[in-house]
Amino acid sequence: MHKITTWAVGALTGVMFLLAPISAGAVTLQDLQNQLATLLQQITQLQSQNSASTSAGSAISSPAMVHYRVCDILNRNLSVGSQGDDVSSLQEFLQGQGYLSVQPTGYFGSLTSQAVAKWQASQGVSAVGSFGPLSRGHLKIWCGSSDGSTGNGVLQATPLSGQSPLTVTFTTSIGINDSVPSVDFGDGQTSAMTKGSCVGITAIVGGQGGIRCSAAVTHTYTQNGAYTATLVNGPQKGDVGISVGGSPQGSVSASPSSGAAPLPVTFTYLPTSENGTYHIDYGDGSSDQMGSQQIQCIKAPCINPAVASHTYTTPGTYTAVVSPYIACLYSNPRCMIAVMMLAKATVTVTGSGSTATAPVISSFSGPTTLSLGATGTWTIQASDPANGTLSYSIDWGDTNAYAPMAMSAGATFAQTTTFTHSYSSAGTYTVTLTVRNSSGQSAQTTSTVQVGSPLVCTMEYAPVCGQLPAPKCAAGMMCPMYMPAPKTYGNMCELNAAGATLLYQGACTNGL
Repeated sequence: MHKITTWAVGALTGVMFLLAPISAGAVTLQDLQNQLATLLQQITQLQSQNSASTSAGSAISSPAMVHYRVCDILNRNLSVGSQGDDVSSLQEFLQGQGYLSVQPTGYFGSLTSQAVAKWQASQGVSAVGSFGPLSRGHLKIWCGSSDGSTGNGVLQATPLSGQSPLTVTFTTSIGINDSVPSVDFGDGQTSAMTKGSCVGITAIVGGQGGIRCSAAVTHTYTQNGAYTATLVNGPQKGDVGISVGGSPQGSVSASPSSGAAPLPVTFTYLPTSENGTYHIDYGDGSSDQMGSQQIQCIKAPCINPAVASHTYTTPGTYTAVVSPYIACLYSNPRCMIAVMMLAKATVTVTGSGSTATAPVISSFSGPTTLSLGATGTWTIQASDPANGTLSYSIDWGDTNAYAPMAMSAGATFAQTTTFTHSYSSAGTYTVTLTVRNSSGQSAQTTSTVQVGSPLVCTMEYAPVCGQLPAPKCAAGMMCPMYMPAPKTYGNMCELNAAGATLLYQGACTNGL
């Protein structure tokens, strides 16, 4: 049965009144039937208008899109053995896209590697099973706006790369009363954007409500190269990297291209036409910005090779991929790697040719929660069965890496080392610690810390004994030469909130 409006009900009521007993000399029954037919036709028209209005309102509300957490938190390379919340978010994404059939665990295992390889194959990325910079670049495209554009959330562009001449459409979102920005295309040209349609309160951009309007401009790049397009003269700042040129461009060689692990390899990339800045993904979950090797030449143009070195520690076949490296000021991360491949090389690593034994990590502890700006202490206990020298390096998960530090193991006894770090932004971070010995063997472990979230500890009494770090003094001041006495905390939550290091389960024996 069709829905009818209040007006239509009123109209029918009037007709029914007219159909009451008719006195002699009144209008004929045929006249009343004609009026009823006209009213029914008007009701049908009103129903069509109401249906169209409802459809339009639904379209304005918000498109049926699924936003995965991985779009916001994946900022590091992931491979087999990686652990953390970002691994969980990647698994949620792969599961939602139909590539992973098991529930997320936060551990990057063989099933996750196979799922990543399937997704990479669908995106035209080498199906290596580890998630490096090129895969993150394609993920940024997937995570872009509803029209498939890409960018850093403030300025979007589509396409991100292609052959010259390349026409790119840039879009952004502004408030209804904001000035319309321009785009500096990075090739010496700037053009104002054109303001487009506006959407109501349901459109939320950058966490801001209210009426938002689209703005767009189109530009054609005629010369090969890597460009940074920047949003200027507007209410927000943003930029996006654009790579223009054919594929492949130049060649990359690996020396040696095969050997036993650990295998040090030097990569040399030779551009075809011009000097630039390049990035290399080694194919094992690690990557680097390539350095420039200055050469002497008799006449211009002088094209300098780009070089990088890397040691493969695990047997396998790896594909190293060179891409343009584009520096951006407002993006996160600040330097963007174009998804366009310039050249690639294959490296085959066989089993280890030595009997060296990897270091042994006995424990790795640190806070699981940390206040914004507070300093946390992480403790590692490791040993080298060969009595060699151990070196440590830490990736804190916020793009800051702890410089490698070498220490003599002294014996096969465990060696305890501590590191401290503070975070300037709230979020969930995975701390990755790598221990290497003098034979090149390594061991790795991770832990996760939540920064900036409100900390509410329960009243559960599960005593633990903790040690606060030594007091810090300003430069030039004398510091007291003592360590605070161990203290008993009601549970691990209270210990972590205090920034103390766990000594052992149970109350401290000194009674504090």
